[in-house]
Amino acid sequence: MIGNTHDFDKRLEFLTALLTPSPSGKPRSLKEVCKQVGLPHKTGEEWKRRLRTEPKEFLNIVDGPPDEVIRKLLSDNAALRKQLSDADDFERVLKIRLEDIVSPLKTNPALYRKPDRKKRGADSLVAMVDVSDIHIGSLVDAKDSLGLSEYSVDVFHSRLERWENSLLEVVEKVRSFATVDRLIVNAMGDWLDSFGVFAGQAYEQDLDPERQVMVAVTKLGASLERICREFSEVTIYGVPGNHGPHGRRSQAGRKFKTDRIVYWFIIDHMLRDVPNLHRSPLADGLKPYAVFPQNETNQQIHCIIHGDQVRGWMSLPYYGSGRAAGRVMGLLGRSDLVALHIGHHHQLANISGGVTDIIHNGSWVGGSTYSINDLFLSDIAKQQMMFIDEQLGIVMQHPLLLSDPVRLVVDTNGELVPEGTRGVNG
Repeated sequence: MIGNTHDFDKRLEFLTALLTPSPSGKPRSLKEVCKQVGLPHKTGEEWKRRLRTEPKEFLNIVDGPPDEVIRKLLSDNAALRKQLSDADDFERVLKIRLEDIVSPLKTNPALYRKPDRKKRGADSLVAMVDVSDIHIGSLVDAKDSLGLSEYSVDVFHSRLERWENSLLEVVEKVRSFATVDRLIVNAMGDWLDSFGVFAGQAYEQDLDPERQVMVAVTKLGASLERICREFSEVTIYGVPGNHGPHGRRSQAGRKFKTDRIVYWFIIDHMLRDVPNLHRSPLADGLKPYAVFPQNETNQQIHCIIHGDQVRGWMSLPYYGSGRAAGRVMGLLGRSDLVALHIGHHHQLANISGGVTDIIHNGSWVGGSTYSINDLFLSDIAKQQMMFIDEQLGIVMQHPLLLSDPVRLVVDTNGELVPEGTRGVNG
C-alpha cells in the first residue's frame, strides 16, 4: 500500500523513467530522465540520492518490501538495465515495482453471480469474447486520417466503457431465452502499443510505455472484475501480441512482450481474489482449449493466436488464414478444431471453411494513420462476441461496436469532412 502525497505521481514517474531503458535499449542518463519528467537537474540529483538512501520515505510506501530489497533494486539498476535482454529479469523487476503500486482488488463473494437454477428447461449457452489490438498509448489524429478515425487514451476510456456495457447488454438479451452462466475471454495480444516496433512510433503515441502499463492494469483490471460479477464462471485464455519493448524481432522473443506483464498483473495479482475466475497459463504463440472438456464426444476445440504469424496478400489476411488453420490442426493432431481466432489484422471477418471456422477480430483503434493513408483501409472499432451451444457449436455472433461509422460530406469549401462538422452544406 502507498500513502497519499501531493507529488507522488511525479516521484513515481521519475522512478519508472529512471528504471526504463530508452527505445534503443541503452540506459537513460539522469539528464534525459529529468527532461522527460520535467524536473530541474538539481532536483533530479537529490531525488536519485534519496531513492538510494531512503527509498520508502521518498515514495511514502507503507507495509512494502523491506528497505534492503528496495535499496538493492535501486542501487543495482545500472546492472539491471544491462540485463534487459533477459525477459525473466525484466518481468521480475516490473512485477516487484508494480506490486507495491497497485493492490489486488477487494472482492466480496456475495457480489458474484450464482448458477442460474430458474431456467432448468432452457438451453444453456457459453458466452465468448475476443479481446485484441487495444493498443493503449496509440495516437490517431483526426486531422491526419480525413476525419475517419481518432484514437487516444481518452478515446480508449470511452470505448472501454462502451465495450463493457455492450457485452453485458447483449448477454442480458440472450438470457431472455437461454441460460448464460459461463464466459470465456480470449486475450489475443497487443493490449498495449508498447514501443520500438517501427520507426517513428513515438510520434504516434500519447503515453509513455510505463504509463501504458499502468492504464492497462488499472482500467482493464477493474472492468474485467465488474464483468466477472455477472457470471458464475469466467475463464481467461491468453497469448501475447507482436508489440513489445523491442518489436517482433526482440532477442528475447515472445517472452519479452509487455502483454505478458499486463496479463500476469491483471489476472494473477489484481483479480487473484475473484472467486469465480479460472486462470489458464499464458501461451507463447497459440492456445488451444476445449469449451466442453467433460463432453467426450463433442468437446468443442477452439484455438487462439495473435495473428502476426498469418501472412496476408494485398494487406488482407484471408490468404493465409486457411493455411494457418490447416497447420494448427496438423500440429495438434486434431481434425475437430471448431474455430481458429485471429487478431492482429484489425479487420473483423468470419470465414467458414468446412469443419473449422476462422474468426478474425477487429481492433479498438479503427483505422490508423498508416492504414488510411497508405493502404486506403479503415474500419470502425469493434470486437467479436459469440455464444456456443454444447451440441451445435457457435450458434450466434454479435460484434461489439466501440465506435460509430463516420460519413464524409461536402462542406461549403468543397472539402470532404465528417458529417456534423461546422460549415457543411445542407
